[in-house]
Amino acid sequence: MAKEQILNLDFDIRDDGVYLSVPRTSNDASTLSGIIKALEEKGVMNYDSVRIGDVIKRKRGAYERIGDIFKIYNKVKDQFIRVSVNPAEALITVYGTCQTQGVSITYDDIIYVLKKNKVVHGIDHEVIKNLLQGCMFDQAVVVASATLPRNGVDACIEEYVQVDASYKPKVFEGGKCNFKDLDTITQVHENDLLAVKIPASAGTNGTSVFGEPLPASPGQDLPLPGGENTVVSPEGTKLFAQQAGYLYRSEKGIAVGEVYVVNGNVDFSIGNLNYTGKVVIKKNINAGFEVKAGGDVFVSGEIEAARVISKEGSVRVEGGVFGKNTGSVTAARDVEATVVQDAEVFAEGIVRITKNAVNSQITATEGIECNTCIGGELKSYGSITVRMAGNTSLVKTRLTLCDREREKNLLKKKQLDELLRVLDIKIGQQEAGLKQMNKLLSAMGAGQANPKLIVQIKETLETYNAAKKKQEFLKQQLAKILPLTGRRMDFPGRIQIIGTCYPGTEIVILEHRVSIAEVFTKKTIFLENDEIKIV
Repeated sequence: MAKEQILNLDFDIRDDGVYLSVPRTSNDASTLSGIIKALEEKGVMNYDSVRIGDVIKRKRGAYERIGDIFKIYNKVKDQFIRVSVNPAEALITVYGTCQTQGVSITYDDIIYVLKKNKVVHGIDHEVIKNLLQGCMFDQAVVVASATLPRNGVDACIEEYVQVDASYKPKVFEGGKCNFKDLDTITQVHENDLLAVKIPASAGTNGTSVFGEPLPASPGQDLPLPGGENTVVSPEGTKLFAQQAGYLYRSEKGIAVGEVYVVNGNVDFSIGNLNYTGKVVIKKNINAGFEVKAGGDVFVSGEIEAARVISKEGSVRVEGGVFGKNTGSVTAARDVEATVVQDAEVFAEGIVRITKNAVNSQITATEGIECNTCIGGELKSYGSITVRMAGNTSLVKTRLTLCDREREKNLLKKKQLDELLRVLDIKIGQQEAGLKQMNKLLSAMGAGQANPKLIVQIKETLETYNAAKKKQEFLKQQLAKILPLTGRRMDFPGRIQIIGTCYPGTEIVILEHRVSIAEVFTKKTIFLENDEIKIV
């Protein structure tokens, strides 16, 4: 047994290990780091810093075991061991001259050298053992590695809707493609979710071979790309549409537009349009294409054999409508055009044609204002004002005033008449069938009837009764409509000829017709007392 004092603390070296005593009244300012430093200077390889620290902290005044008998490092071995250390790794080189000089380098030697060089993290004990067992001399071997930091991931944006047009044609079963129906507009409603930001992560710190933290770099933040008419949620992670419209990319980011503008033609580069809001076409709508809009449609150029529909607004065409007998314009409100030729036009409001209407079918609920009408028909449920009707070539031109409700009721009467006609035929056939089956039943006599015949009679009778009920219902509906389809003696609408009306022009007001035989100017045409009057 032997005792040794280090920094005023008593160490008792016994057969079963080393003991340390720290008096209760000790005011010694010695620290654990000081003890460790002193032990390392003495070459102690197997000290237990945790146990030593506990004894110093408790101050029990009695000897407490702190570990096995000290193993002392032979400093002669320093010449055979080279250490290269940086925060990322520790390398050990054992020189082969140790064997020629009879010096054995042990596992404990390597661990001691690492501790002496402050290497406490990432030590690979298996590599150290393999280094010594495999006699891997004269080469630098990595025996300790830092735990590298994991940098944070940058924030990213996930778009929940397609912003950019794909321009892909619609594909039908069998592989046929419609190159006019392209995916060019992404429409959204108010409060639709457009994009979500996945926030940047902070990353995970690493640890150097010295046990010191290796800070991770946090991911870079990325703001939500909110453009016009969008709003970011309070937490800054969601982008919503502030209003209904279509999506596009502005300088600020994803934006919602209200008026959809086509800077060129509606052609194969754009495809058919179907948009819930307003549409502006800066050039033409080419033949065979279709534009549907919820709001107004404005066309700077021409509509050529195309179809245009405004479900809730008006249509204005600066360059004219040239339908080639296939094009049409329909609006829930007004239609205005300079020229309409070989086309169909319908407006729930007013149709205004500032120049010519040629060989076209033009219908309006409220009224029609036209400069010149040559050929075709102007049909209104309100009034018609035209500067010139027909021409010197006697082209057949019709100006028509209709009672819309009466037209609807006449159409409904026609449909009811047809249903009743078909039903009468069916009922007649069923009556004839029932008479024939009853004759057969009577001929068989009592108790001899065929069960199948009885079932057939029953089924036919049920069908017959249902048809009779339907017939009665249709007759009731027809009786309600008939008073609304009768002849009218007067009509409030007027046809104003503010210029000239040529022969070949036909005037139709309700069921009354007048063919103009002579040229006249500046006249008002109306129905009064069951007669068309021209004054």
